[in-house]
Amino acid sequence: MKKVLNIIQRYYPAEGGAERFFWTLSEYLANDLGIEVDVWTTDALNSETLWDLDGSKVEKKEERLKEY
Repeated sequence: MKKVLNIIQRYYPAEGGAERFFWTLSEYLANDLGIEVDVWTTDALNSETLWDLDGSKVEKKEERLKEY
């Protein structure tokens, strides 16, 4: 069986284009194609909350991309 992992900051029922897109995509893959879908998300209400957990700032590191 094929498996898919979707990782997104927020997810349905949160409102937004990306949230709606990944919800629709996940439902399609699972229900129409029979693919096992997992979604990893947060409960952050906005991007600022994502980086400031319980008042403890998450240290942002320099982004590093590796080209293959």
